[in-house]
Amino acid sequence: MNDSTNTHPHHEGAEGGSQGGRPERKPSRGFFRRRPRHDDARPHESEKPHAGPHPSIESVDIIAADTGLEPAKAMTEAETTAAAHPSWDEMNERKIPYDPNKRTAGRPVDTLKTYLESKDQRGRRNYAEQAAPRRTNSWVDFWEGTGKKPTRIMPIGGLEEVGGNSMIIEYDQDIFVVDCGVLFGGDDLPGVDFILPDLSYVQENRDRFRGFVITHGHLDHIGALPHLLPAFDFPPIYAPKLAIGLMKKHLEEAGLLKFAEKNIIEYDEFTPIKMGSFRIEGFRVDHSLPDCFGLYIQTPTAKVIHTGDFRIDKKCMDEKKADLDKIAAIGDRGVDLLMADSTNALLPGWTPNEKDVVDNLEAAIAEAEGRIIITTFSTLVTRLQKIINIAEKHGRKVYVNGRSMINNITLARDLGFIKFEPGTVKRVTKHMLGVPDNKVVVVTTGSQGETLAGLTRIANGSHPVLALKETDLVIHSASMIPSNGMKFLSVVNMIARKGATVRFKLNNPTRYHTSGHAQAEDLKLMMELTKPKHVMPLHGEYFMRQANAQLAVSMGVPKENAHMVDNGDALEILDGKVRKIANPLKLVDSVVEKGTVGQVNDPVFQERLTMHENGVLVVLMKVDRRSRRLVSQPKIISRGFLFKTVAQQRSKDLSDVVRTRYDRLLEKFSGQKKQKDMVYALRADLTRWITDKYEKTPIVMPIFIEQ
Repeated sequence: MNDSTNTHPHHEGAEGGSQGGRPERKPSRGFFRRRPRHDDARPHESEKPHAGPHPSIESVDIIAADTGLEPAKAMTEAETTAAAHPSWDEMNERKIPYDPNKRTAGRPVDTLKTYLESKDQRGRRNYAEQAAPRRTNSWVDFWEGTGKKPTRIMPIGGLEEVGGNSMIIEYDQDIFVVDCGVLFGGDDLPGVDFILPDLSYVQENRDRFRGFVITHGHLDHIGALPHLLPAFDFPPIYAPKLAIGLMKKHLEEAGLLKFAEKNIIEYDEFTPIKMGSFRIEGFRVDHSLPDCFGLYIQTPTAKVIHTGDFRIDKKCMDEKKADLDKIAAIGDRGVDLLMADSTNALLPGWTPNEKDVVDNLEAAIAEAEGRIIITTFSTLVTRLQKIINIAEKHGRKVYVNGRSMINNITLARDLGFIKFEPGTVKRVTKHMLGVPDNKVVVVTTGSQGETLAGLTRIANGSHPVLALKETDLVIHSASMIPSNGMKFLSVVNMIARKGATVRFKLNNPTRYHTSGHAQAEDLKLMMELTKPKHVMPLHGEYFMRQANAQLAVSMGVPKENAHMVDNGDALEILDGKVRKIANPLKLVDSVVEKGTVGQVNDPVFQERLTMHENGVLVVLMKVDRRSRRLVSQPKIISRGFLFKTVAQQRSKDLSDVVRTRYDRLLEKFSGQKKQKDMVYALRADLTRWITDKYEKTPIVMPIFIEQ
């Protein structure tokens, strides 16, 4: 995210692809959710989509209705439209590439330039004649009588949070999933590495599952695949080239690549995807790493755009830029629903461009007399390429530090996304110590202050090669995830104590980072180009998505057509009409911790939080095997409950209370062989007394030793 303005964590802040800070999960939305089956949710039969180059009767009727033309003239216009935009089957069978100049009349070639020049003149589109969708609580009866089946959109991650992006899309007998990312654990789930989306609905309908389509290679879009693919017997995965490279690396580390590789299929803007009833075209978008795509998803009853993560970079430095002309052409073909990135929707203006960041980095490198140490995200491939180019220009070598940084630069070079002269880029080793400081640039992991990451080890003096000098300049070229802020400030303090100079957001106005996500003007342009009938904001907390919805309304989308959807909800689309179904999927996310998998509603997390805040009280009691009476005074062991001196003073008092209450309960349970009930009752009794006495509620663990 944009480190100068953003106030929320995001996935692009991770080594190796993504590490969004995880916002607190609200129990009301998902800690104890269970999924019902909907065996009665059988949609009605639908007509097959028109496959040939000629317009269907349905399209003629639509053109006639929209234009007021006679049917014969409408047929002529429909034929013109069909010729300008070949059908899916025609493009696939004849391998017709996308031609940005072959569009409907009136669409300028330089879409962005025209938009900027005419921004002040453009007006709100007229939706006055569009009827608001009818509401119903029924899963099936809304479309009854139409003879058609709706297309169903069901987000299962990435809404109500930043990260963990995943979405189920269903039509008739076909299901596919867009993205399958992880969400990184937060303070409410101590010890968790990351969280996986709940694909139970797909598992229950495996016979209809056609595969995954990946928009790009950040971990919050691909990170869950190694954990979930085996459950689906390694289905097809469609992904861009760079995302495939990153995926394969993770699958190889998990020992799964040999099983999954045969079903990994590359797509680009020229190779649309066919999966059952789905026809999917990719279009290039700008983001914080190259090779990112949005999706135009077509079914017999819906035309939907999923933007993926995007921004509009007016000075894009990637070789393959966002294809705004193709996006505009898709808009001309019709968009029932636009699902757009909301992460930075609250921020006014355009997303700052990458070129300004690179120019600032070059100025810093050109004027520095000593070593330059740049910490950034290892997936910012374009920025890393420009840093390498700047170093070559100024006669410096680039030394790479940190496992994920080394791995991703190596991968990007192998795939052709990073290029450099032999000998320019090297790993940090002792051999670099003889190189003059004014010939050195170090790029390192650790932009979030991670304990074992490269920059932290350099700062605290534990790095085996690099030791800070007073002449060093350290530049933070990344966003600052709020939950990691204090950790990074600790690293800044260590750098300052060594006498080196550090430049980051709080102490330097120069921009050394920009976000990969659309701000308000970027989103307005996307809406202007696509002309959607309905919008569904994606990616982010509710307030972020609400801002996106408000932007859509300001652009002329009726308020009732801006749909606020949460994880587990569904939108159904049929021929331009949309209705929302609240929470048909009772999601229970899974969590991964040191290679083991559990669920977010496991009591272990509440126990950990209780131990963290209140500690543990162990009560050891020696009892007679037959009479169950105490044979000695109970022993109290306290950990994290009271200060050591206080615990020693109160130990005898606590022991006496335990003995008194145990004897009382023993009389109550006399003659009953319910040892477990006795333990539960003692634990509850002691917990109440301790809470009243000390205003703390530790975990109380009675342990009996029989003699």
